[in-house]
Amino acid sequence: MDYELTRHAKERMTERRISEKLLESAILHPNKLLYDEKDKIMFKKLYAGDKRLLIVVAERAKNNLKIITIIDTSKPEEYL
Repeated sequence: MDYELTRHAKERMTERRISEKLLESAILHPNKLLYDEKDKIMFKKLYAGDKRLLIVVAERAKNNLKIITIIDTSKPEEYL
């Protein structure tokens, strides 16, 4: 799937040391996928032995996905 990163998402990836490989894994193989009424998509992916959760918030833009922000948490049970 094609995607583009907003400047904010790029900054969050750098700040949280999230690799593109992990981002793509979250998009292609999420543990949970949610949609809201404003056409936002939330991909949730467990990683690091299920001890961490990556949350990717995106929206559809033309024929690709626009990644708005990326959240990384060590408390997956609170968000799944």
